[in-house]
Amino acid sequence: MFIQFVLQQNSQDPLIVKFPINTNGLVTAIKTSYLNLGTSYDPIRADNFINLDNYEFPSIDKNTKISISLENENIEERFNFIIGKLICSKIKNVGKEFNNLINPPKKYWSKIFNINSAHIYATPDNFLYVSPDNNGICTIATKKNAIDSYVSYSIIFSIALDNGKRPYYYILDPIIKVSATRKK
Repeated sequence: MFIQFVLQQNSQDPLIVKFPINTNGLVTAIKTSYLNLGTSYDPIRADNFINLDNYEFPSIDKNTKISISLENENIEERFNFIIGKLICSKIKNVGKEFNNLINPPKKYWSKIFNINSAHIYATPDNFLYVSPDNNGICTIATKKNAIDSYVSYSIIFSIALDNGKRPYYYILDPIIKVSATRKK
């Protein structure tokens, strides 16, 4: 199982980044320890179970479509009744400019991302949530004239064990830069 990012800019070849998930480690942790409740309210931190080997996630340029999916690639996982599902991606602006504003307006997000989608929600506490489409993919795009921003994003996913009797929820929290200047 892995988390996959696809970054597509115009007609260029997409950049595909895959982060493998140690499902054996997650299952062992669930069965042998208490690492949070593992509910959507209190998800288990998955950072120790996801291989971010040489993590150098590139800054995301303006005018880039970002797609995030959870891929169940290993047939053994299916036979062991491990079923992964992407729940959502949560984006938080961690930049000083944004956070120094008193009551930052929801419109601020529209300076960075195209947020006109039924799957994107700006909340009153200044988070941006992206829910998956019918294919299980969270998609958002940076604007053509995006402003420089630092954002923290969380990927929330669940894994159901033992024929789905109880889903356990996990969260991954990297930080990226949205860059207004295009790399050549």
